[in-house]
Amino acid sequence: MKRSKSRIQVSESIRQVLSTSDEFAIKSVVALYAYMEPDEKSEGYALYHNNVSFNFVDSKFFSSMAEYIISGHKVTGHQLEVAHRALIKYSYQLSSIPEICELISSVKSSLAQPLLDFQTSVA
Repeated sequence: MKRSKSRIQVSESIRQVLSTSDEFAIKSVVALYAYMEPDEKSEGYALYHNNVSFNFVDSKFFSSMAEYIISGHKVTGHQLEVAHRALIKYSYQLSSIPEICELISSVKSSLAQPLLDFQTSVA
């Protein structure tokens, strides 16, 4: 029970930071993309209802965005606006990703410092 409450608190922190931090939103897109199944990545959209990555409706947009980011491109202002709004619903899923939890801890401790880099394996 305590663990669950902690995850809910982390989820709330993620929602707060997602609404303001472009870098955190970008890293969240890539982190969720990393949790897509290989066949979902190759198709470019969600095939399974497994609560670990994007839903079917968002998957096409966010898969494309993640691949764009991974290839070294910068996202547009419009893409960031959509990410800030749409990623809020993934805060609970994000709270189960260790790199995101570490990142949110550092952001909460000092919003003035740059976000920590983390690597996400995208196989």
